[in-house]
Amino acid sequence: MAIALVARTVKVGTGATVANDAINVTGANLLLALCCSYQNAQAVSDNKGNVYTGLTERLWLGSDRRIRLFYCLNPITDPSLVVTATGGGFPSIGVAAFSGVKVSGAFDQEAGGGITNVGFSPGLITPSADNALMIAGICTSGDPGNMQINSSYDLLWGPGASGMGVGLAYKTVSPASAQSPSFTWTNNAGIAALHTSFLAQPPASPPHSPRFSPRYSPRFSPRIA
Repeated sequence: MAIALVARTVKVGTGATVANDAINVTGANLLLALCCSYQNAQAVSDNKGNVYTGLTERLWLGSDRRIRLFYCLNPITDPSLVVTATGGGFPSIGVAAFSGVKVSGAFDQEAGGGITNVGFSPGLITPSADNALMIAGICTSGDPGNMQINSSYDLLWGPGASGMGVGLAYKTVSPASAQSPSFTWTNNAGIAALHTSFLAQPPASPPHSPRFSPRYSPRFSPRIA
């Protein structure tokens, strides 16, 4: 089954919490919340009571500019989903919903890190199966200018003003092959970034049809009177 984007949005916050503008996630079986903050870690919740699993937090210089991806598999969906991130300073959030993801054990691999520069690759991942979903995220302080990503990843960027800049990018890849995207921007800046893969639901096996074995029927031999 092919993975497809259902909805995606980013929201730059200015206080201790941030919530995305409501999006329609009907039909999705994977929800992602990409959280960026200054110094303190974050937690996420939504208006449907879904429970999210947090992956490894990635940091710039050990504390500032934190980024973490949370996911919820087989969620309760809604035409107006709102995800809230709490904790941290000046948090921002990216929310995405996908269909066609493996219904059990969808999370595959992750990588990430931080740097002060004008470009960064959050790490190489070779997904363990075809048709995988690749997610790349980046967190910056403010807007370093002209944020981009290569390798055909589709980026939605929310430049920070008084909050943290947040970028959420994705692609699907088949056959499975090594993926190592790079973010680039204009002005020297400290960032944290991550790279993650999720697996697609395998196609259903065709129903088993037993082979037809006709019973032996002796040939008719008429009696001669």
